[in-house]
Amino acid sequence: MYNIAGNEEISIYPNPANQEVYSRLTDNEFAYSVFNILGEKLMEGYSNGTHSINVSNLSAGMYVFEIQQDHKIIRQKQLIIH
Repeated sequence: MYNIAGNEEISIYPNPANQEVYSRLTDNEFAYSVFNILGEKLMEGYSNGTHSINVSNLSAGMYVFEIQQDHKIIRQKQLIIH
């Protein structure tokens, strides 16, 4: 869990992952993006709480998972293994 604005926390699991990653932001809506290590946006979406993200199309490697909420950006490096 990672603390963000106020007392909100975000969970991103499992890490490492094969098929899906789950993200949860306590009681809030958020947008997300997934970037490769070169900074290229590979995926994006929107969630209203708990959300599963299909990552089976990503190659094994390190990715940046970005959460956007209330004009703030949180980033966590995410290792995805296939």
